[in-house]
Amino acid sequence: LRMQVITLKDDERKIYETILESDGIIEQSELVEITGLPKSNVSRSLDLLESKGLAERRRRGTGNVVLLK
Repeated sequence: LRMQVITLKDDERKIYETILESDGIIEQSELVEITGLPKSNVSRSLDLLESKGLAERRRRGTGNVVLLK
């Protein structure tokens, strides 16, 4: 797992570390606020983190909750 984090791109790393600092669970909208990244960048980075098996999005109400795997 450590090696994968090192190979993450800047946005992916920023998002991964933000989720980590939030005890491994955070609202997707909070990620946008905290990181200051555009929604599209957050969404794209989460797609990549999910494809690498590092994170998972779950629907909650009108938004998503993001969890580390």
